[in-house]
Amino acid sequence: MSDFWVDIDNPPQAQYLSPIARALRERGHSVLITARNHQPTLDVLANRAESAVPLGGSFGASSTSKAIGTVARAARLRLLVSRRIGRPRAVVSTARSGVIAAWALRAPAFTVLDYEGVELGVFRRSGTVLMHPSVVPAERFTERGFPSERLCSFPGLKEDLAFSGLDVNAEEPAELPDPRNTSLPAVLVRPPSQTSHYRADPSVQMLLLVLDRLAGRADIQTVFSPRETTQTEMLTSTTWVVPPVVLERPLPLVGLLRAVDWVVTGGGTMLREAAWFGVPAVTVFQGPMPTVDEWLGTQGAIRRVSDAAGVDKIDWGRPERDVRLTRHPEALETVVDAIERG
Repeated sequence: MSDFWVDIDNPPQAQYLSPIARALRERGHSVLITARNHQPTLDVLANRAESAVPLGGSFGASSTSKAIGTVARAARLRLLVSRRIGRPRAVVSTARSGVIAAWALRAPAFTVLDYEGVELGVFRRSGTVLMHPSVVPAERFTERGFPSERLCSFPGLKEDLAFSGLDVNAEEPAELPDPRNTSLPAVLVRPPSQTSHYRADPSVQMLLLVLDRLAGRADIQTVFSPRETTQTEMLTSTTWVVPPVVLERPLPLVGLLRAVDWVVTGGGTMLREAAWFGVPAVTVFQGPMPTVDEWLGTQGAIRRVSDAAGVDKIDWGRPERDVRLTRHPEALETVVDAIERG
């Protein structure tokens, strides 16, 4: 039996890293899970029947505060892990603080990434192995200076990891809170991150335009899933014909996607989750399109809106579920095999 460590920084990571922890335990290993002390992240883990040692809160929005917070959390993680399990056999983390702590502990580190546009410097310098979906060519990372020998591809998408082990056909639709009107199609809206380092302000403006269009419709209902409670202010800038539903806490992912008819988001993970699940998905992200999203667009699984005309072309009806993507249940085994080998 070996000691592995999985560190989780945010709710999307909780979705696709927790199955890795589960799979390692099923192979007879002990696994320590740590997570940033952020309630939505801990809620998602709870929805996945996982618990974590919480450590480190918000770093703030500025580059300086993020850098200081990352280093400080890495130091605290190193101390905690060294006391709990000593030197892990391997570390799985998509958080910079986690891979820095792994480097300090001299433990092999593995990161799952499906977006080549993130800052790769810490992952490159720390000796981390970067695991990426096969639909994102290795060249997307090597052309940005990442060593090819530390790249490991797996079949499908990272959503094949997130949904691994879940019976997506058996789970009932989530019960959405009041004032949900089940006679109307539901459009789930997830705003873009407003603190992320790759945030593009036009994405927020495009989302506000979409919300304005949705607010004037009597034949649909918006379900708003904020990343932070302050984002509910986006709903107050217009008058709603049908009052929106606001999710105050994360709901189990499969149940949530079964309860809605559309997904609109400025982020990447929920967009790709919806596409994997067969829910019509719209991105308002206005920055350079990630390779994985370009590929999903060619499959007809997502669409991008960049202006009012694009929004007005959407028929917000109650469409049939259309799973356009090949699913890859072998993805998790591929990833865990690589981690076990170290």
